[in-house]
Amino acid sequence: MPLLLFLLLPLVSCSDNLLYNEATPHISIEVQNRSDTILTTDSVHFQAKINPSTSSVKNFFWTVNSKKYPSLQVNTIFDTSGVYNARFYAVDFLGDTLSTGFTISVSNMPVCNSVFYLKFSHGSPIFKWDCYDIDGGSLTYDFTLKDKTRTFNKTLREDSLQLGYALHSDYWEVHITATNSYGFKAKLDSIWGTP
Repeated sequence: MPLLLFLLLPLVSCSDNLLYNEATPHISIEVQNRSDTILTTDSVHFQAKINPSTSSVKNFFWTVNSKKYPSLQVNTIFDTSGVYNARFYAVDFLGDTLSTGFTISVSNMPVCNSVFYLKFSHGSPIFKWDCYDIDGGSLTYDFTLKDKTRTFNKTLREDSLQLGYALHSDYWEVHITATNSYGFKAKLDSIWGTP
């Protein structure tokens, strides 16, 4: 009998660990201020919130393209264009990892030189402009021509337009909006003649 008591004594002393089954705490992550497309000149602020609190996790950090930020908040500026991966990690006391992430597209603004070129061929005006995408992508152009009697709109992929007919007015307004693949725009306006 004393031998049986001797064997049961360690089990009774450890019974709290054997009988108590602690539930894994529920942890959720909220990421605020998500931006999916930004300019290279923009300052970006990422902020995460751990529920119920940061004391429920052992470790937390951000990564942006493999650069680690051990904080709930990250302020950064992307100086080169491209696609960046941002991810927030929280590691609980059991070693389980929760994470949430997203991609950020970073682009430069299109650039338009401030000069329109105007030539005539058989009385028809040929408008030419010089815009480009710093990142090497293609641009789409929204061309608007206004004279005293009408407005003409056209979307183009080329950087010139020949109307195919003569303009009878001595006053024209031309507006170009160059848009890159990320939706950033540059504008170019010109007026010829007197209203």
